[in-house]
Amino acid sequence: MKRRNFIWYSLLFAAGCTTGVNYTNNSSDQMGITTPKNFKFAVTDVTGIKDLQRDYGVFRTTLEEILGIKLE
Repeated sequence: MKRRNFIWYSLLFAAGCTTGVNYTNNSSDQMGITTPKNFKFAVTDVTGIKDLQRDYGVFRTTLEEILGIKLE
């Protein structure tokens, strides 16, 4: 009796683990994800545009080069 219950519960566990997988929806073509054309970059703790450009200008240009997307 114990062996029968063990087999039954093992099959039930295996079926429960495998039924949630849907292979037809896993392709990236059907997801419809698009990349934005530009980002808006904001720093809220800096006062003045000159300080912002001085402190974060190099970071912004480097990030634009790496991502290939324009930052505003």
